[in-house]
Amino acid sequence: MGYDHSEKVRIKFEFSRMLLTLELDPARQELVTGIFEKYHTLSETEEQELKVYLKGSFRKHCGFFILK
Repeated sequence: MGYDHSEKVRIKFEFSRMLLTLELDPARQELVTGIFEKYHTLSETEEQELKVYLKGSFRKHCGFFILK
């Protein structure tokens, strides 16, 4: 698809970020997400990597600290 497999986590992060900015109704959001997920699946390790990336990004952009 024109990307390196090492970029998969970043692609999913950017997709999620863009989806939030579109402000779609829940039905359309589910449709678009379903299509994306069908062709861009992450392994369990990549999903964990995404969670870590999301936590770091949230802290960086919002200035909040997440307590465990």
